[in-house]
Amino acid sequence: MLYLDKRLWTVDLSEVPERLDQVIERAEMNRTAFAKLIGQQPSVISEILNGKRKISVRVMTALVERGISLDWLLTGKGCMTLPKPADARHQVAEETRAYAQLQGQAILTRLRAIVREIETDLSEDKPHDPD
Repeated sequence: MLYLDKRLWTVDLSEVPERLDQVIERAEMNRTAFAKLIGQQPSVISEILNGKRKISVRVMTALVERGISLDWLLTGKGCMTLPKPADARHQVAEETRAYAQLQGQAILTRLRAIVREIETDLSEDKPHDPD
């Protein structure tokens, strides 16, 4: 039987309401509008912010879907927001472009080597003029 110490899996949620409030402030909305934005009743958000209710998986999921880092929300570590998909696409595009350039250089190098081989073969096959 595998025994896991529960203390390893415990997250202190006491600061989640404060971080949720920061998210709402950053969104520049009031609590009611923000609750509607993430598909929750305003009372749910109010109860979380007032410490009367723990944040639910549903609320956390809605926040992550809107770009909030779950790690930051639960622990306060890292950035509040996740990288934007456009940023991720841009990074992938840059990495792909760099890879293609390297591959292109490798192909050119190989083609030059083939041309040199062909030129060498052709020069060896030339009939020599007897003097």
